Amino acid sequence: MTERPLLLDGLAAPVVDRAAWGAEPAVDWPPERSAVRAIVVHHTATSNDEPEPLAMVRRVQRFHAHDRGWGDIGYSLVVLPDGRVAEGREGTLASPAPEIVQAGHAFGHNPGTVGIALAGRFHDRRPSDTAWSTLVEVIATIAAHADLDPFGTDVLLANGRTLPAVISGHRDACATSCPGDAVADALEGLRYAVAERLTGSGAGSAGDRAARHRASSSASGPDAAQNAG
Repeated sequence: MTERPLLLDGLAAPVVDRAAWGAEPAVDWPPERSAVRAIVVHHTATSNDEPEPLAMVRRVQRFHAHDRGWGDIGYSLVVLPDGRVAEGREGTLASPAPEIVQAGHAFGHNPGTVGIALAGRFHDRRPSDTAWSTLVEVIATIAAHADLDPFGTDVLLANGRTLPAVISGHRDACATSCPGDAVADALEGLRYAVAERLTGSGAGSAGDRAARHRASSSASGPDAAQNAG
């Protein structure tokens, strides 16, 4: 029997696992896995000038686990301003494709979704080019392993809830301002950038679908290289 690859296998961006950022063990949250059907983009709503990003991740974990009572950090992954990717919910890096361990990032929309948070607050300020490029790479890596169409819409989740798009913002799932106006306004460009990465890597059927979508798009569509930086 062939061993399945992990969901983030092939990711070139540096990854900081939970041990490296000093995570507390998850409490009262038995791990559950389900097939990935969508990505939900967040911001952490913390300072954009955080001097110690990993200390910020620890603070977010404590807030989510203890103050909110979620047992652990809510996000699956956190993209730091310098392009590193911090593991979020315990078990995320060990998730075999096309599955993800369920996190706690979007109420009612957690099964089968990967919650990726950009570190910072992006209501009127955009993420760094480096962070945005890493976000594109992370989503493209997951999409390739989980066979996701970056332009997919009307996503039905395992619990019967829906999301408007395969790549959605937190505000598409819940009544919140997250991931900030600057990121929300850039989501269509993000989809094109992920599609460009998939077609360039020859990523199987996901890349084929992205290529077909690009070929059928009008010339006025967002440029694939558009980013939020």
